[in-house]
Amino acid sequence: MKKKAKGRGRQRNQSSFWGDERSWDQSDFLPTWLDPEVVGTASGGIPFDFEAGPIFFEVFNDSVADGTDAVVFTLSESDGLGFAKSTYVFREPAAGSQMFSIKLAEGAASQEVTIILLDAGVVPLKLGSQNNRQLGTSSNDVIFAGKGNDTVDGKGGNDTIRGELGNDTLRGRRGNDALFGEAGKDNLLGGAGNDTLNGDAGNDTLDGGAGNDIIDGLAGRDLLIGGTGKDILLGGAGRDTIYGGPADGAISINGSNDQELNGEAGNDLIFGGVDADLISGGDGNDTVFGDAGNDRIFGGDGNDSLSGQDGNDDIDGGDGNDVLLGDAGNDFLTGGLGNDSLSGGDGNDVLSGGGGSDTLNGGAGADVFSFFSFNGVATIQDFSRAEGDKIQISKFGTGATLASQFAYSSSTGALTFNSVQVALLQPGLVFSTGLDLVLI
Repeated sequence: MKKKAKGRGRQRNQSSFWGDERSWDQSDFLPTWLDPEVVGTASGGIPFDFEAGPIFFEVFNDSVADGTDAVVFTLSESDGLGFAKSTYVFREPAAGSQMFSIKLAEGAASQEVTIILLDAGVVPLKLGSQNNRQLGTSSNDVIFAGKGNDTVDGKGGNDTIRGELGNDTLRGRRGNDALFGEAGKDNLLGGAGNDTLNGDAGNDTLDGGAGNDIIDGLAGRDLLIGGTGKDILLGGAGRDTIYGGPADGAISINGSNDQELNGEAGNDLIFGGVDADLISGGDGNDTVFGDAGNDRIFGGDGNDSLSGQDGNDDIDGGDGNDVLLGDAGNDFLTGGLGNDSLSGGDGNDVLSGGGGSDTLNGGAGADVFSFFSFNGVATIQDFSRAEGDKIQISKFGTGATLASQFAYSSSTGALTFNSVQVALLQPGLVFSTGLDLVLI
């Protein structure tokens, strides 16, 4: 039986794969006579099914001097297959179209391939095996750094720079540049412009600088810095540290190691990975998805939406009116300042609203509704003695000494402390302050 792999294609620059004036779809990219079992279309990261062997695609000259384009394919279910090379470089034909191919082989290690498409008139500069220092020009340069520990400065133009082997420093400077670290411990600095930075193997540092950048660490323990602009940051495999920068942006990781993700300022969209991630939204109204793993998520300032998803997560909303979702697992949710909404989901969760008038919903499982102090009136939507729920009160924070200082009204659902309402439960509960309320 032939082995098969599933994969996704996605753009890695600000123009389309075919150039600025042409879009691409499955019939352009994978001719039907190859019978690749294509699923859906090619744009926007839609999946394909592949078998071992060559994958052909057709390149058209669009007569537009659009610079260098890059597309990345990633295998999601490899079944022992991999790409024969991690990077392919092709040149756009002078006119008409031309067929190219990349190879999918059994036992190959690379699960992601970058396809670089050069404009028809671009002549690459290939450096030797020495430790080179190379300056680009004001035109659209293509530079292959070679085997040494190289320093390459693209200067002006929309440049494409490949570090290849060695520990390289690649600077895009002005223009919309594409920098590929490849092997070694590389430093990639995008500079001004809407840049594409791809770390590949090694523990790399990738800094987008100004502009709306796409930054992908790939393998290795990488440091990703978005800089100014609306950036997309992808951690990849390895334990990465990611800083989004002051503008709105998106941060995502797809590796299997613990990650540190920092949204910083701006309204950020952050996706964790399959292991235990440390995620900080920073300033702004952030949206965070922890994914699998036991994650620690901090919303920071702003009105944030934080979802732990799978795993036993620790989620803190910080300042602002936040929405916290524990989802699956035994989660610890803290609203912080503001009027927050906390939902534990499945599992035995601990919910602490913090300051403000908060709404607490434990969901399934034996949940604890925790109060360190009384600031506002919290609403507990689903207290259930049958499920093992408890209300936990801090003696130190509230000054309470006896459970008898609390009273529950079956008619209104009000829970009072020394005759002052501190929470609202469902009316008509079978509730006892001696059994259902715990002082610690």
